Amino acid sequence: MEKRRYKSGSLKRKERQEKKNRSQPIATSAHIPIVSTSDKELDIISDINSEAHDVIEPTQEKKCTTGIFQYPSRDNLKQFFAEHPFQPVSDLPFDARLYERNTMNDSVPRNWLTYNKENKCLYCSYCLAFECPKSDSSSFVHGFSDYRRISQNLAVHESTTTHVRNVHQYISVVNNGTLDNFFASSLIQKKEKVLKQRSIVMRIIDIIKMLGKQAVSFRSHRNESAYTLDDEASNHGNFLASVQLMAKYDTIIAAHISAVQKKSYQRMKRLKHQGKAGNKGRGGLITYLSKTTVNRLIHIMKTMIQERINHEVFEAKYYSIQVDSTQDNTIIDQFSIIIRYVHKSIVYERLLSIVPCNDGTGQGLFNLLTEKLQHLNIDPKNCISDSTDGAASYYGEYNGLQSKLADMADQHVHIWCYAHVLNLVVTETTKCCVSAVSFFNLLQNLATFINGSYKRMFVWIGVVEKQLGQENMKRLKLIGETRWSGKSNAATTIFGHFNDPTASTFVNLLTCLSMIQDSDKFDAKTKHEATYLLQSLQKFETILTAFTYLYIFETTAPLSSYLQTNCLDMFTAWSLVDTATTKLIEQKRTFHNVHSKAFEFKQRCLLKEEKNEKEKKKRMADEVTNDEGNSSDPLADFRITVFNLIMDRIVQSLQSRFIHHKQLYKDLSWLDPANFKIIAEKGLDDIALDGVVKFFPLINRGNVKLELVSFASNFDILKLLLQISESEDDSSSYYTTNDNLYELYKIVSTLSVTRVQCERTFSKLKIVKNRLRNTLSAENLDNFMFLSIEKQMLDDLDAEEIINRYAQASKGLNRLLIYS
Repeated sequence: MEKRRYKSGSLKRKERQEKKNRSQPIATSAHIPIVSTSDKELDIISDINSEAHDVIEPTQEKKCTTGIFQYPSRDNLKQFFAEHPFQPVSDLPFDARLYERNTMNDSVPRNWLTYNKENKCLYCSYCLAFECPKSDSSSFVHGFSDYRRISQNLAVHESTTTHVRNVHQYISVVNNGTLDNFFASSLIQKKEKVLKQRSIVMRIIDIIKMLGKQAVSFRSHRNESAYTLDDEASNHGNFLASVQLMAKYDTIIAAHISAVQKKSYQRMKRLKHQGKAGNKGRGGLITYLSKTTVNRLIHIMKTMIQERINHEVFEAKYYSIQVDSTQDNTIIDQFSIIIRYVHKSIVYERLLSIVPCNDGTGQGLFNLLTEKLQHLNIDPKNCISDSTDGAASYYGEYNGLQSKLADMADQHVHIWCYAHVLNLVVTETTKCCVSAVSFFNLLQNLATFINGSYKRMFVWIGVVEKQLGQENMKRLKLIGETRWSGKSNAATTIFGHFNDPTASTFVNLLTCLSMIQDSDKFDAKTKHEATYLLQSLQKFETILTAFTYLYIFETTAPLSSYLQTNCLDMFTAWSLVDTATTKLIEQKRTFHNVHSKAFEFKQRCLLKEEKNEKEKKKRMADEVTNDEGNSSDPLADFRITVFNLIMDRIVQSLQSRFIHHKQLYKDLSWLDPANFKIIAEKGLDDIALDGVVKFFPLINRGNVKLELVSFASNFDILKLLLQISESEDDSSSYYTTNDNLYELYKIVSTLSVTRVQCERTFSKLKIVKNRLRNTLSAENLDNFMFLSIEKQMLDDLDAEEIINRYAQASKGLNRLLIYS
């Protein structure tokens, strides 16, 4: 028995293509344009012979891959679109109702559709007239005969840019560029549909911006199917919940969700009938609500932000970087890159990227940094400065990141982060003697003791509410190793400020410990700890040590706060460091100020407690008093062994750690307007600005000195001009781009003095990649970080441009979101 031979799919497709090629259409009377003719159209209609394509006179030429195709002239178009007898419906191999498209229950004729009864194919009249005969742009040019999928393909062809372009071409040629009602209705409906789709995506973009700025999660791990959106009791995630909330007040979103729910439910029902109910995905349904759409839009926003940063850096030319790394909650080392530049006389510090780092060596960090800069088309050679902490991989003289950058760029300055340096100074000062270590351990133990039990915390809250009021509630601060202000916050919470100790909680703490000590609700161990802490806190040595550090924190705390500000001004930073050092030098031997403040504090807080203690205190026969110790004067002993040691250590530490690039800082001080009066009166020294020339040899020292003297002499007049000219957006207009002084100010403003912006990035990292979002990929993490950090740039993004870029992702989106 002879076996039946089945043809392969590719062979069948080949035969169908050959059949189409053999039946290449010509304009004959067999083509039946289904048109609703008006009087104007009847005027341009005439008969056409069987060789219509051969007699078309060329008026325009259009190049295509198959050669030169000639557009028909206006007169020949009248012949080409001539009216012919209507083909009887009974002779058609398909439902004649396909000639009418039902849109919103209104019957709209498909005037472009024509049928050739000889080869039984459908054609598009407009595409036949204006498209190259050998073009593969549409099957309706060569003849469409797959009637099983006819409805879908007709709708697709109507929305293609090829069809819309050819309709526009017909209108332009036949009607001299004017739209008549017949053709206008089709195009207007197309534009209205696109406008509606774009308005939906516009609202989705606004929701994404809002959630991105708040750094909250977008998705839920379940209940994200569109057919479940009508269930308000389920958790759909923040994004879909926001869409549902907007739908209550926005008819466009409400109608979109209703349509999406219906289609999604039908799809789910069909899959269930086919036994594929467990399959995920939306199929061919475009909802704009899927995680794919959200992630794509977020990536587009991040890319646009990076492009703007790249453009601004290109205009600024010079830039500096701040880098640091930290481990996230999945023990992945995240490398943060912050770029600082001056654009239109404004200093910016922007997030450039946050990427995983697998190589923590200086060379590995350098490769990662340069790769990211080159990926964003930023020239690494224009990096004039970097700011890092003191880690060996950054600070190393030979193999550190800063040495690699210095070898790459001709003019490069490495600056050890001022904020980190000051934190090291304070850390050294708080560990320089036994009394200092004991004091801060006491503060830590007090906070741990109170915060470690809800029963003890209840006692603390009751005492504070009774004595200070609920509005003045304070909690004891733990001393964190990574929080630079932790020690000063812990000390000021209990003892107040040096010049204003009235806001302290010292008395409240004594009352709380006494209540715990005497209460029967606590066990013996807790009572013992409370007694020990109470006795330690009541010692005058503790109060003296506290006010010694309050004396120091009065100077260092404002400096530390300023060194953590955005876009730090280098002149002010160095001036504050110098002022703080000078002030502490003057305070080195002023122990009497500290003693008087401490004694006054003791008299106010402990007078009653001391009297009670003396009445109850019993002394053993061999016990000695404090005055009978090793020193005849305990106060003098404290001044020498504690106060002087602490003050000497902090001054020495400040002077030694801030000595780097001292000549550069000294030269830059001449650029401070505070010194302009001296320059105007006495001029500049011969060695002035030598440090600047050393680090920036492109700057002409002679010209800079002359321009600086002139600028300083006329500074008061220029300030008045700047105040009058408020409409001037860019102060650089007072100087040409070749002005050495302006370039010098621009370079100085570009230098990064701290890298605290990296620390802010890490704080945001803990929020974005939290315990519930620890599976974020590196790319998605970078995207979400940009949305939550660069909020202003996110708000400034053009939503229309976002939609245009999103529409390029697929042909379906392009058809829905692009007008032509």
